[in-house]
Amino acid sequence: MRFGSLDKRDGEHYLNVAITRAREQIIVVSSFDPRRIDAENARHDCTRRFKDYLCFAKAISEHNIEEAKKILSSLNSNQYENVDKLDNAEGDSLETVSTELQKLGYNVDLHIGHSDYKINLAVVHPDLPSRYILALEFDGKSFLNAQC
Repeated sequence: MRFGSLDKRDGEHYLNVAITRAREQIIVVSSFDPRRIDAENARHDCTRRFKDYLCFAKAISEHNIEEAKKILSSLNSNQYENVDKLDNAEGDSLETVSTELQKLGYNVDLHIGHSDYKINLAVVHPDLPSRYILALEFDGKSFLNAQC
């Protein structure tokens, strides 16, 4: 049960880079069932996150949406009770998503970055306010109005 850089302190940063840099798709290939990972005895939290990610990927590939939602709920069970609340948000605008996340108890920052390019929305880590646990980008109005 060794996962290289993921086993080290702050390994979640490596995991974040590995899964957020894809431009079109992510293909996960595994020679074992991710439920076999003994994350309870792991030295660092990233092993648990890696297991969750692999289990989530497996659930999605098997079209098991209920299991995928269960995994997402378990990641922040202390933050909200039902991930379906976001499904009921009217529209997909930055403001609507921001408002819904705040209703669920998350602190949200908008337009994050120091260059001309900004991340539209970021969710603040509940225990480490100088870090983020999620970043979201939204398609602009020109994209939404485009004729495909």
